[in-house]
Amino acid sequence: MSARQPIFGFRISAQTLKVCFYRPSRSVLYGFTLIELLVSIGIFAVITGFMLSNFRAGQKQDETRFAAEFAAGVIREALTRATAGA
Repeated sequence: MSARQPIFGFRISAQTLKVCFYRPSRSVLYGFTLIELLVSIGIFAVITGFMLSNFRAGQKQDETRFAAEFAAGVIREALTRATAGA
């Protein structure tokens, strides 16, 4: 008697170089080739890299904007105090 296969799982077949999903009720393998998985991971990595670089550039713009607004506030306060005679 053969060992029972789990309902969900992965199997890498050396003959077909496929990563397969298998079901106990069918002997047909559904899956993706190893090349397809590597290409998908590569595309995901490139998109993630672009997103992170844009996010960091946005953070620097926010820091610059905050510093400019803070400096403008300090100047306004100094001007108000100077004109009020305080």
